[in-house]
Amino acid sequence: MPSQIAVFTKDQIQALTMEQIQSLTWLQIKSFTSIQIQSFKLLQIQSFLPIQIAVFTKDQIQSFTLLQIKSLTENQISFFTPLQIQIFTPEQILFFTKEQISWFTTDQIQVFTGEQIPYFTKEQIQELTMEQIQSLIAQQIQAFTKDQIPYFTDMQIQWFRTDQRKFFKVIRIPIINKLKTSSLIIKEN
Repeated sequence: MPSQIAVFTKDQIQALTMEQIQSLTWLQIKSFTSIQIQSFKLLQIQSFLPIQIAVFTKDQIQSFTLLQIKSLTENQISFFTPLQIQIFTPEQILFFTKEQISWFTTDQIQVFTGEQIPYFTKEQIQELTMEQIQSLIAQQIQAFTKDQIPYFTDMQIQWFRTDQRKFFKVIRIPIINKLKTSSLIIKEN
């Protein structure tokens, strides 16, 4: 059956029902080409079971259209593996909705790369939860640009742990100023 899937046309893919999609095995899912992945309608993408999402390959993940990214459900997002998260393109990062960003677990947030973080939008940053912020690692904190710092709300700034604040190297002054204006007392070292 995997060899049959590899020759499915766009029309055949778009004719797949939710039941057919949900019955696909991991071998069958891995058989879809990048072009075929892009042929799935948004409701079909939403039909994939979360456990099926976890078997998508690098090429398949990177071939998701921007609208397909926006159509992913909370359960599907929760099954993305660390490797899958790290291979999202900058353009794909931009198209996650603010709600979708809030659905990533703290373990998942920790694997976004320093190359991906600068592509987080104002809306996405403002949707980060306290748990997500407190799970950020040094390389991620250092990857936020000076233009992104003002996107954090006063409450979010207060959520950064003391040991995290030292990692705001290039943007140290903006974060210190923002911390002071949010009425949080810090020591300037």
